[in-house]
Amino acid sequence: MQPSSPGLHATFDAAACVPLGREQMAQARARAEETGERVLQALEALSGQPAAAFVASLGASLHYPVLDTQALFAATPLFERVSLAQCLKREFILLQHAGQTLGVFADPFDNARLAWIDECLQGAPLYLVQAADLAAFLARHEESFHAVDSLDNEVEGLEAETLQSLSLASISEDQSRVSSWSTRPL
Repeated sequence: MQPSSPGLHATFDAAACVPLGREQMAQARARAEETGERVLQALEALSGQPAAAFVASLGASLHYPVLDTQALFAATPLFERVSLAQCLKREFILLQHAGQTLGVFADPFDNARLAWIDECLQGAPLYLVQAADLAAFLARHEESFHAVDSLDNEVEGLEAETLQSLSLASISEDQSRVSSWSTRPL
C-alpha cells in the first residue's frame, strides 16, 4: 500500500531502504522480552539505522505507507473522533490531510492496540510515522489544550469576580434605595 495523496509521501529513497528480515524481527522480540523494552525500540536499536530510515524500512517490510514529519505536522487532528486522551493512551491519531482522513501510529507490534486502531479507522488508511514525531505532535496539542484550559479557568475566575462585584454593587444599591424609602415621610 503506497500513499495515495500527493502530500503524503516520505522524504526518503525507498530503493535505499534496508529491509528488515524475519530473523531481525525475531531477535528484536527476544531482546524485548529479555529487557522489557518494546519490540519497536529493540528492532530500531538492532537495525542501527537513523530513525527516518528505520521507519522507512519498517514500513516497507510490513507494507505500511510512511507519513513524513512535515506532512504529520501540517495535518489537522480529528479529536472529535478520537479524543486527545485516547490518542495519548493509544499512541494513535486520526488526521485530516489534503482532504483525506487517515490514521497515524508508530508501533505495529502491539496487537491489542492494532485491534483498537482498526475499529477507529472506519476505512481510513493507516500510516506509519516515527515514534518521536508522533509523541512530539501529540505533546504539542496537549500543551495547547492545557493552555486553553488554563485560559478558560482564568476567564471563569474573572467572571466570578465580576459577578461578585456586580452582586455587591447591586446589594449596596438596593440597600441605599431601601434606606431612602424608609426615611421618607409617609
